[in-house]
Amino acid sequence: MSVEYREDRKKWGYRFYLRGQCYKKYVWDTKTEAKEAEQQAQVDARNNPALQPTALATAAGAYLVASAEGGKGQWRIDGLNYTFKAHVIPHFGEATLIGDITPGAVKNFVRALKRKKFKGEKLKNKTIKNIITDLNAMYNWAMEPLEDGGPGLVDKNPVTKGA
Repeated sequence: MSVEYREDRKKWGYRFYLRGQCYKKYVWDTKTEAKEAEQQAQVDARNNPALQPTALATAAGAYLVASAEGGKGQWRIDGLNYTFKAHVIPHFGEATLIGDITPGAVKNFVRALKRKKFKGEKLKNKTIKNIITDLNAMYNWAMEPLEDGGPGLVDKNPVTKGA
């Protein structure tokens, strides 16, 4: 059990590690409440494992953070967020690994976008081009070497014509 009291917050809480991830929360007034919450949190963490770093939802979120830190404007970040949440993640699935997406899957995605309707009308070609550009940008970011010197999240970009 890893229940502890945070003097600075005057609250009881828990902190435990599972599969290399830290789970912590300090919001309870009594030690008993914190113990019960920790037990429930451990059960939830075991039953619902976190997504891998190369899962599409995780990679898209990391790309948004990197874009914001890189100086992109708030309008651009909001646009990327909308593109991923409304089009990319629902089509491929949030747990899909970005390395598992193939050029054929991207072609199927484009076909699905051409059939998709927004407010009763099909998406315009310019909108589809912008969505694919955002997906391409995420893959280009994922191909860059990591800060610790390791290889990028993926080896190739399935969006480009050369893939």
